[in-house]
Amino acid sequence: MKRPLALIGLTLIVVLAVCFYLGNTASLVMIILAVLGIAVSLFIKKLRKVKTFTVFFSVVFIGVTLFSVYTNFHVQPIVQKYSDKEHSIVATIDDEGVYENGVYFYSVTGELIDNEKADVKISLCSEEAIVCEIGDKISFKSMVNKANYSGSLADREYLSVNIYENEEIEIIPSDSWNLYGEIVSLRDKLRSSLYLELDYDNAAFASAILLGDDTGFSDETVISLRRAGLTHIVVVSGLHLSIITMLYNRFFGKFIRNKYINSVITVFIVLFFLCLTGFGKSSIRAAIMLFVLIAGRVFNRISDSVNSLGLAALILCVPNPYIVGDIGVLLSFSDTFGITAFGMRCEKFLKEKLCIKDPQKRITKVINKVIRYFIALFSCSFTAILATLPIVLVFFGKVSLVQLISNLIVLPTIQFFIILTVLCLCFHFIPFLGMVGDIVAFVTDMLGRFILGTADVMASLPFAYISAGYKFVVVWVIVYVLIFAVAYNIRKHGKGLNIICLVVSFSLLVFGMAGHTVLSSNTLSLHIFPSYNGYGILLSKESGNILISCTKDKFTYSRINQTLEGMYSHNQLMVVSSSDNNAEDKAEIILDKFDYDRVLVYDNDVGFMDINSEPTLNKTDKPITTFSENHWGCVDLYMLCVDESVYTYFCYGEKDVLCLPSSGDINTIPSQWLSPDILVTTGLVDNMDKLEFETLVVNGKSLDKSSVIDYFSDRKFETHTVDDTIILDIAG
Repeated sequence: MKRPLALIGLTLIVVLAVCFYLGNTASLVMIILAVLGIAVSLFIKKLRKVKTFTVFFSVVFIGVTLFSVYTNFHVQPIVQKYSDKEHSIVATIDDEGVYENGVYFYSVTGELIDNEKADVKISLCSEEAIVCEIGDKISFKSMVNKANYSGSLADREYLSVNIYENEEIEIIPSDSWNLYGEIVSLRDKLRSSLYLELDYDNAAFASAILLGDDTGFSDETVISLRRAGLTHIVVVSGLHLSIITMLYNRFFGKFIRNKYINSVITVFIVLFFLCLTGFGKSSIRAAIMLFVLIAGRVFNRISDSVNSLGLAALILCVPNPYIVGDIGVLLSFSDTFGITAFGMRCEKFLKEKLCIKDPQKRITKVINKVIRYFIALFSCSFTAILATLPIVLVFFGKVSLVQLISNLIVLPTIQFFIILTVLCLCFHFIPFLGMVGDIVAFVTDMLGRFILGTADVMASLPFAYISAGYKFVVVWVIVYVLIFAVAYNIRKHGKGLNIICLVVSFSLLVFGMAGHTVLSSNTLSLHIFPSYNGYGILLSKESGNILISCTKDKFTYSRINQTLEGMYSHNQLMVVSSSDNNAEDKAEIILDKFDYDRVLVYDNDVGFMDINSEPTLNKTDKPITTFSENHWGCVDLYMLCVDESVYTYFCYGEKDVLCLPSSGDINTIPSQWLSPDILVTTGLVDNMDKLEFETLVVNGKSLDKSSVIDYFSDRKFETHTVDDTIILDIAG
C-alpha cells in the first residue's frame, strides 16, 4: 500500500470534519458504512487483497469513535459542569488580547472555579480592554456559557465568558518569568519597529506576513484581499517557513558543514518563528512537514510530501479532534494536498504541451527559466484553488474569480517583500547603517504598495467576488467528488477523461450558481443574533440589507460585524436603539467598519433620529416613537417604541415577523401585530398569551429561554433557540 500515512491521516481529518460540522446523524451514517465496508472487505476475497479498502473503512470507524469519545468524555463533562451558571473564577492570561468588532478577546485558563482546582480553557470577551500581561492572574465573577464559535472549540476553549463594563475584575501580576511572554514582548518591539520604518498600511502588511499579527489591517484592505483571493498570503504557513529557512541556509548555513548541527539550528529557528508568530495551526502543519524533510536529509531518506501531510494530520488531530473547527486548518491541508498530489503532474503536463523540455531549443535559457517558473507557479496556484474550492464555497458561500490571476501577479514578489522586511528590522537595530536602512525601507514600501494596490485593482473588477447558496454548494460538492471518483476509477479507459470531468464540474458550478441567483432573488434571509437583552436582526436580499439592533449588548454588535464581513449586499438602512440611552455609540461600532445609506437611532428625548442629518425630524414637543417604511417594494417595516421598549414588525409576502423587547406589554402594540408567523423574543413580556404564532425564536439567557418555552408548553409550534446566529429563509 502506497503512502499509508497519507491515507490514514487525510481520511481521519475528513471524518472528523464531517462529525464536527454535520453532527450525530452524519456520524451514525459513517459508522454504518464503515462497518459494512469492513465486513465486505473481510468476506470478499478480491477485496481482502486490497488493503487500502480495509484501512480506509477502519480509519473511518476509528475517526468517528475518537470524535464521539472525545466529545462525550472530555468536552461534555466540562460544559455540563460549568456552563449556564455564575461562577467565581481565577484564571491565567495565556495570550495577548485581540480587539475585534468592538470587543476584546482573551484566551485564559481557569485554575480556580468556585474555589475548586480546575484546568479549563475559557474564551474571555470584554467590552473594555483589560490591562494585563501574559502569565498574570485575573479574578472575576460572571455567567459562564458554552462556547459556540468553532474557532474557540478548535483552541480547546469549550466555555465562554462575557465581561461587561460594569463588572468588577481583579488583575494579579505574575512574579514568575514567562518565556512565551518575553517572546510576545519581542514581537511587540519588532512590530513597533516596522511601523517606524514603513508606511502604516505596508507596516500592517509586513507585520501580518512576518509576525502573524493582522490586527493593524484596515477594513478596506481586508475586504480587498478577500475579494482578490489573496488572504492566504497573510497567513503564516509553509511559504513563510520555507523563506525563513532559505535565508538561514543562504547566508549562514554554508559556513556550517556538519549536517547534524545545521539541522538542529534549522529546527530551533523554525520553533522560534512558530513561537514568534503565535503557533498558528497552519504554521504548525508546515513545521511538521519541514521537520520530516529535515529528518529525511539527516538519515539519508527521501521524504514523501503527501505522507508527511498525513503525518501532520495525525499529530494535530489525534490529541484534539476539535481542531477541524478551525476552517484555516481545513484550507491549509486541502491546498497543501492539492499542490503536493497534483501540482507536479499539472506542471509536467503543461511543460509537455508547451514543448518546454530542452532549454537549448527555440528559446534562450533565461526566457526558459522564466516560463518554467510561471508554469510551476500556475500549477501550484491552480491545484491549490481547485482543492480548496469546495471548502471555500461551503463555509463562505463566495468565491473569488480573479484569485488565479492575482496569485500569478503577487506571489513572485512576496518572497522579496519578506526578505526586505527582515532587512528593515536588521537595519533598524544597526544605527550606523541608517542610510542603507532608509533605502531598503523605501524599496519595501514600493513593493508593499504594488502588492496592496494589485489587490485593490483586482477586487474592484466586476464579478471579482460572487456568491452561491449553501444548499446548492453542498449538492455541487457531492457531485464534484463523485465525478472525480468515477474518473479516477475508469481513467484507464480513455484519454482526457479528467479534463472532461473538470469541464463538466465547472459547467455545473457556473450554471448552478446562475440558477441559484435567479431562484433566490425572491428569498428574504432573516439573521437573528444572540443577545441577553433586546434583539438584533438583519434582513438581507441580493439587492441589499437592513439592520435592526435594539440591544445594549456589545457582544451582539460583535456578531453583527462578523456577519457583515461576509456579506457584499448593499447596506441600506440601520436602526439602532439601546435601553441605556446610548444608541449612537452602539451604532458607531458598526459604522467604524461599514457604511450605511441611512442610520436611525432612537433617543428617549427626540425619538427616532437620522444620525447623518440635523435632529430636526421632531416638529413637536413629543418624541417620534413610530417608524414605517417599504423596502425593495416587498418588505413593509414598522417600529414602535413604548416606554423605552422597541417593538419591530415586518411583512414579506405572506409572512409576518414580530420582534419583542426584553420587557414590555403586548397590550401596547397594534391588534394586527398579534398573529405573526414568526415570533422573536428574549424573554417573557406582559400578556404574551394574546399572541398566536407558528414559529418561536427564543433568545437570551438559558433561564429566559426555558421560561418562554414553558409558558407556551400547551401549544404546538416550531422552536428555535438562539445559542449562535441563526438564519431563517422566508420565501416571497
